[in-house]
Amino acid sequence: MTKVAIVTDSSACLPAQFSQAHQITTVPLAFLFDGEMYHDGRLTSRDFYALLRASRKFPTTAAPPPGAFLEAFREAVRTSQASLCIALPATFSGTFNSALAAVDMARQELPDFPVRVVDSHSLAMCHGFAVLSAARAAEQGATMDEAEAVVKDIASRAHLIGALDTLRYLAKSGRVPMAVHWATSLLQIKPILAAQGEEVHSVERVRTMPRA
Repeated sequence: MTKVAIVTDSSACLPAQFSQAHQITTVPLAFLFDGEMYHDGRLTSRDFYALLRASRKFPTTAAPPPGAFLEAFREAVRTSQASLCIALPATFSGTFNSALAAVDMARQELPDFPVRVVDSHSLAMCHGFAVLSAARAAEQGATMDEAEAVVKDIASRAHLIGALDTLRYLAKSGRVPMAVHWATSLLQIKPILAAQGEEVHSVERVRTMPRA
């Protein structure tokens, strides 16, 4: 029996083989395409992007319900002495609050089983690396406090940098004006964005993807 079971949400972008190898329980977010609900991980990347191109409306996302996290805590009781849930930042999704509600429910249902949720304060694979590092620490016998400290350390040092080939999908989501999408497409401008913690900012704009 391990000291700490690690639970997270699918925004951590962890490949299934990593989650399985390190006994990480991943609770999926959901997204809605033209009225049909899909759970993250049920579609291949190719199928997802095909739906994204074909969809008349930009898909919306939904945080996992508290019950999904509670079920993960119930499973953790069988293998661990405690459970640490590492969630997507509250500023980007309701996932953290959903996990927090599940922690309150677990404390009522499983009073002798310590559970805690921590905001990863990071996005995508920065979030994923924090989760993976905490799981590796747990494998080495880390306590919940020690695993949480690992999450905070990784999140404080992780940076995410990426170049966008198109602003089409940001425009469809309403996050940038459609006119900006048209202008950048016409001029072949590729924005380079960086994320540290919960802050996303523009680094540079270059012409063509090879230069990016």
